[in-house]
Amino acid sequence: DCNITGFNENLKSTIANCLFWLPICFFSYSKFRLKYFATINKNKRNSSLFDQICAGSLVITLILLIIQRLIRGVSHWLLQPCHILTLLLSVCLLKRSNSIKLFRFFLDNHWMGYFGLVFADLTWYNKPGEVEVFYLQHFLLAAIPQIYLFMNLKFSTTNKEVCSIERIYYFIFSFGIGMLYHAVVLIWLSFFTQTDFDGMLCRPQMLSWCGVWWREFMGISSLPFALLVSVIPEIIASYLTSPKRA
Repeated sequence: DCNITGFNENLKSTIANCLFWLPICFFSYSKFRLKYFATINKNKRNSSLFDQICAGSLVITLILLIIQRLIRGVSHWLLQPCHILTLLLSVCLLKRSNSIKLFRFFLDNHWMGYFGLVFADLTWYNKPGEVEVFYLQHFLLAAIPQIYLFMNLKFSTTNKEVCSIERIYYFIFSFGIGMLYHAVVLIWLSFFTQTDFDGMLCRPQMLSWCGVWWREFMGISSLPFALLVSVIPEIIASYLTSPKRA
């Protein structure tokens, strides 16, 4: 069901999301200690060859995406979360510092890539190479962070750091920012361009019972999955790679 919400309904959705997520983000921000996260793995080093290979793969993919979007005249597609996440992960890998905060922000929001892969509408991509680049991008977004976690590479942390309450607050903060991006940017981008970004324009048939609030339901119900592919793998990886484990 598309275009079931007009300007006023979208405005109500944006306001409702801001009233819900902004206090949560501010509260979480006040609870996790920035200094604590800033000092985790703070030793600086040059990017390794593996960092450069992974980042190079992401950058090349992003360049291909930009070229494809510009050729088709749909540059607004570049505001999709997965494109922004691709850029964010590239920056994480190329920064000289270990930038654990930035990587965790990416990690806590890269669940969107999984959703984009599973629920993708491939009818969007009707030009040569578009489908292949789409799958390449989402494969890299899913595989690279897990490789870094389980191989104890640049973003490795200890059990104590990963299992701390501050880590949970940081996850809630990061997830909330992602929800606000959908509510403030993607809802209106979908509305004015008539493009269904992340289900912001067209309501899935299975969620017809939600009425005009299907987007809010999708967002909140995504939280357990986001936790499953971010904090949980990080906890498992920290135990598997910890030098103190029995």
